[in-house]
Amino acid sequence: MQQHLLQRYPEVTINDNRVIPATPEKRLVKALYDCREQREALSGQAAKYITIEAKGSDKFIPVFDSRYQADVAAMHSQMVELEQREKNLLERINLISEKFEMDIRSLHSERRSTEDRIAQMSMFPTEQEALRVRHKELNDLITEYTAILGPDI
Repeated sequence: MQQHLLQRYPEVTINDNRVIPATPEKRLVKALYDCREQREALSGQAAKYITIEAKGSDKFIPVFDSRYQADVAAMHSQMVELEQREKNLLERINLISEKFEMDIRSLHSERRSTEDRIAQMSMFPTEQEALRVRHKELNDLITEYTAILGPDI
């Protein structure tokens, strides 16, 4: 079983293409980290709209300034969208990590080598048929893997 994608691509090395070349898996994990960063940045921006409201003589409560209600609502909406995208990306990362033993490039490489071996085994039909079955399995795995990665990666 392959290493979990979040362990393979830690956040500290994700922006350095010298360490690990850009792969679809790395781009997926980078999208997750970028989404988290954007959501946290919005959370920090919302803090500038906080003011203090007095409740009684000795109690103060932080609240959002009512003058900026529309801005805060827009930020909140954006944060909810980012949180949903983050959940979706994390589900895809976990699914890939749990389900597949190889990355997409390894699957493509194995499929190419299987195609070459099928061509070489023309004199051995039973072996060739076993290779064709493996080739179909690889095609199905690649199709499923690509669907999980999604069009945005």
